[in-house]
This record gives sequence, structure tokens and C-alpha cells, in this order.
Amino acid sequence: MESKTVKQFATEALTASIQSCTPCTDIESYNGEIIDGYGNAAGSLEIVFESEIDDVKGYIESGNYGLCYISQKRGKFYTHSSETTDERFETLRHEVFRAMQEKWREKTTEIEIERAAYFVTEKMLEKYDQTGNPAVSISQWVKNNAFDQLSGKKYAQMVGAMSRKNAEPTNAIIVRSIEIIKGLEASRCFFILTSDLAPYLFRTKTDDNKMSHLLYVALTRSKDHLTILISQNVESTFSRDFVLAFFAQYSASVRQIQ
Repeated sequence: MESKTVKQFATEALTASIQSCTPCTDIESYNGEIIDGYGNAAGSLEIVFESEIDDVKGYIESGNYGLCYISQKRGKFYTHSSETTDERFETLRHEVFRAMQEKWREKTTEIEIERAAYFVTEKMLEKYDQTGNPAVSISQWVKNNAFDQLSGKKYAQMVGAMSRKNAEPTNAIIVRSIEIIKGLEASRCFFILTSDLAPYLFRTKTDDNKMSHLLYVALTRSKDHLTILISQNVESTFSRDFVLAFFAQYSASVRQIQ
């Protein structure tokens, strides 16, 4: 496939959405990037359907992609800033707050204790992840006067919270969010198209500036090759025939999964 078709896709497919947006710094900063990136270098566009892939995680890992991204956590796809790390953090933060509250409730406000507990929790988890020893992490903050020596029960609760495993599905696929990869580029990119952005790509919606901007970023990160994974929700909403017809105008190749 010639670079001309990639340039056409990256410009024409976004025209309806971008024209409806009010001017903003993000859009203006990418105006030259899309032409330089796709107008001056050979490139290819590939479409693949999630419904045809038995092992999406393995498919991504074998593709040698520099960037893999999605608009936000959806189904099996988790982002680095998503809920995959929240459960352990929140459980420990609760225990740290209770310990600090006992020591500091007469001396400062509850909101200040909350803020301090958040900071201490972050540092405790960092130390635990480095050493694997909860005792080191806890004793450090007893010495730093964050909270008093813990009772056996409270100590056990804090250790349990620190060593708790997050409830992440075994089939979870970790990718980045589009917000995180703004400004980044890679030779090969993998974009998971979900039901929130699909209407803006297929031009059935143009009313949300934020969605249009996210789509713009998603389609302009690759220098040479862009693979778009059509999620099962998108396929069921728009139909495979519709999706194929849309991408046919850009001469996109469709990967047939054996």
C-alpha cells in the first residue's frame, strides 16, 4: 500500500470530526505532524476484527508494536492508569489513615490526615515493591512519626493490605490510554477502536470535541504502520459489512485470521 492512501485516511477520515471542533491547542499542534508523518514516508493501514482472534494478548505481543492504546479501560483491556492497581492501594490507604488518625486527630484536620495518608501509602508501596518486606515499610513510617507502633491486629491488617493481589482478570491486556500517548510516535502502532470513538471515525457523530480530539491523536501516532482492532462491540453495532466498506475507500488491508 502506498503512503498516499495512509495520508488520505489520516486526513479524510477525520475531516468531519475536526471541522466540527472549536479551535484548540491540541489540534493545532498536530496539524503539521499528520502531513509530515504520513505524507513523506511509506506506510500501511491494517484492519483486524477482535472476533477472529482467539488470543488477543498474544497477537499484540507478536506484532512488535511500539505503541498500543485505547480510549479508556474496556472489558479485557486495561490502561496503565486504570483500576488494575487501585484495590491494593485503597485497602492500604484505609489502614494507614486509621493509624494516622489515632495519632494526629487532636492536632490537625481530617483532610490533612487524608492527604498525608495518601502520600505515606504511595511511599510504603514503593518500599514494599522494592524489598518484598512489609516490616521494613511499616517500621520506616513508625520511625518517621507518621503513626505509632501498631497492635498485632492492626499490624496484620496493614501487612495483608500491602501484600494483597489486585483483582485483575487473568486475561487482562495492558495497553496505554490515548491521553497518555499524546505527543508520542512509533513506527508500528496498535489502536483498539471501541464504541465511544467509532461513531466519530465512521462520521455518525461529530458533536463531542473531546472524542474527536482523542480520535485525532489515535490515528496520527504511527510513522509507518497502523493496525486498528475492531472491537466486538463496534462490529456488532455497525456490522462487519459496514466497517469493511468504510475502510475499503482507503485501500486498507484486512488481516484474515486463520
